[in-house]
Amino acid sequence: MMKIIKPILIYTPVFLIVLLNVLKWHWPDYKLEIFFTLALFCLFLGIALLIFSHLKYKVKNNSVGATILSLLAMQNVSGIALIVVMGLAFSWLIEYIRELSEMDHIPHQSLEGAGFSLFLIFLIVSIVLLIEKEKLSKITFCDPVNPIKTKGLVITLSIFSALENFSELIETLTFDKKKFLAYFKIVQSYKSKENLDEMRKEFPLDSNGEKLYEFFRLLAKSQLYPALIAVVYHIPKLKQVWILLSDEAKAKTLPLFLMLCDKAIPGWDKIKIKEVPLRYKENVKHVSMVVNSIYYNLNEEKELGEQEITADITGGLASITAGIILACVRSKRRVQYLSQIDFKLKAINVNVASIPHLFDEMVEQIEVMKARENSI
Repeated sequence: MMKIIKPILIYTPVFLIVLLNVLKWHWPDYKLEIFFTLALFCLFLGIALLIFSHLKYKVKNNSVGATILSLLAMQNVSGIALIVVMGLAFSWLIEYIRELSEMDHIPHQSLEGAGFSLFLIFLIVSIVLLIEKEKLSKITFCDPVNPIKTKGLVITLSIFSALENFSELIETLTFDKKKFLAYFKIVQSYKSKENLDEMRKEFPLDSNGEKLYEFFRLLAKSQLYPALIAVVYHIPKLKQVWILLSDEAKAKTLPLFLMLCDKAIPGWDKIKIKEVPLRYKENVKHVSMVVNSIYYNLNEEKELGEQEITADITGGLASITAGIILACVRSKRRVQYLSQIDFKLKAINVNVASIPHLFDEMVEQIEVMKARENSI
């Protein structure tokens, strides 16, 4: 139903402006009546939409500014049309108010024009709020939502603090790839990283079992863990991985990550790996431009479509997370993150409305990652 109603509502303000000018041109002697009738229509329709959205969608609304930004972020005709009409209505309202303030008597046409402009703005705000409430009602932030497995994956690698001990463990371990995935699933089943000592019983009692336990305990607390979870999840379909990393991460963390994936991930040798350097990892705009370049190059190479790639926003600095989100929000690109509540991957519909919820979880994630570093 909303699929039919939504485009009608979006273009109603445009239609009203066209209708206003047509009626004024045909019946110039009835301008006051025309302004008054259309103003009442805007008022009553706006009130009806607010009541309808309040009764139908039991979700908390964002600010009007955020919803307007969300419409701009759509970069389509409908979003831009509402913004343009809103701008016109504001300019008319200001002009009519100026006329009213400069005259000794109150001209009825200016008064009716100001009323129409004001109620037209009210109608647009009502339409925008209804659209955003309808969007928000489709997004769940607490329940786990499994991401769709995609052929492409964008991940982030950061500096790994326990580098030496971890690399030595990898070199000495002996296990096949199927066993690694089985053990990895066991690690993922431990929701609290504070009780990883209990995981010892899951491994053999010999010396190799002791090494395996120590390896997976360090892995679960490391910065490699989110990236590895993302790779393991998408591996059935995965064909290409883009790795965002700083110069330091490239020199220290990347070789370790590639060695681990090559030794433990089935089919890793068939996946195309692309390193994506971040020269200014703390600059949100720079990160956003770099991530955008990944998607722009897709159109030239014609290897994968934008919807065949998932950007994972876990495992990096807050500035990198913000940059990835900004790059993905406009074109509705796929985004996932590792929840710190249940340690499951979640897909999220990234728009301006969802960003505050996302960053709340990211703050928790950063705190947990810092705690992990301190405990290693």
